Amino acid sequence: MNTRFRNLVGLASIAAIASIGLAGCSSSSGKTDSAASSSSTPATHKSPMNSMHTSPTPTGGATSMPTISIDNFAFQGATSVQAGAKVMVSNADSTNHTVTSDQPGLFDVVVPANGGSATFTAPSKPGTYAYHCTYHATMHGKLVVK
Repeated sequence: MNTRFRNLVGLASIAAIASIGLAGCSSSSGKTDSAASSSSTPATHKSPMNSMHTSPTPTGGATSMPTISIDNFAFQGATSVQAGAKVMVSNADSTNHTVTSDQPGLFDVVVPANGGSATFTAPSKPGTYAYHCTYHATMHGKLVVK
C-alpha cells in the first residue's frame, strides 16, 4: 500500500471517528469563548520533550490510536492509554487549542483549528496526568496512563 493511500485512509478514519464521537459533545457551561474564537491565531510552540505532528500517523495494523477530540471548547475521548502510547488529538473548533500537561515538560502540542490534528506520546510512567489548553483557561482533562 502506498504512502499517499495510507494517509488518505488515516484521514478518513479520523474524520469518521470524530463525526461519531463528537455528536454529543458540549462544554460544561454551554457557552463558547467568543474572545478566543475572534482572536488571531496564536504562535505555535513545542515542548522539548515532545515534537508536534500535524498529520495522522498510520497505525499499520488492527490497533487504533487512542484519540482525544476537541469540540465546543471541551476535551472528549481517550482517558486511559498504555504507557508510551501515541495519542491523536483532533480539533473540530474554529480556533487553535493545546493539549498541555499540568506537569511541565511531559507533553504539549498545538492542535490546529477546523479539523486539524496532532499527536503526542503519553508518559512512560503509569499514573494520572492532568492537562489543559493554554489558550482557554476553562479547558481541562485527565489522562490515565497504565
